[in-house]
Amino acid sequence: KNLLLNSPEIQWQEISNQIRSARDAVRKFSKNPNRLTILSGEAPEKNLPPIQSIVFEEDVTVILSNLGWVRVIKGHLRSSEEVKYREDDNERFIVHAKTTDRLLIFCTNGRVYTTEVTNLPTGRGFGEPIRLTVDIPSDEQIISAFVYKKGEKRIVASNLGNGFIVEEDHMIAQTRIGKQILNLNENAQAQV
Repeated sequence: KNLLLNSPEIQWQEISNQIRSARDAVRKFSKNPNRLTILSGEAPEKNLPPIQSIVFEEDVTVILSNLGWVRVIKGHLRSSEEVKYREDDNERFIVHAKTTDRLLIFCTNGRVYTTEVTNLPTGRGFGEPIRLTVDIPSDEQIISAFVYKKGEKRIVASNLGNGFIVEEDHMIAQTRIGKQILNLNENAQAQV
């Protein structure tokens, strides 16, 4: 090892040997185009595993406070008495989920916001504001928070009584700004 560190000639010889070894590996695997593509630095899009297979699935409890602070605790809590909140804050939603689930958040502006449970802060502290994860306007309130279930249906309605049934599959938002589900006029707010 000392020879390698002290001799530029030996260092260049080692670099040359490693380049030859890498070239031979490319030739060896050139019959498999997927491996060749990965070796060249471009991963084939079609072979990427879904996020659910990367995240270890375990039971968690999502805690969302009245002031909009969110955190995830391992396991399913049996009672809300085990949870502590910031001063002047209290329980709003406690949702049993899995780390591979998506959390849907419905607000008074008629929008649904989506986040992966695995992206939420964990631990026994007070968590972080949910507005760091999704772009909920500060003047809007959270009406409901629930785990997405494929094929399930929800009723959405405004305080003026207008509403309809919507499939949860159509409620998934692809961006932080959410997805408009219930169109509201000036005097209306989503309520259910």
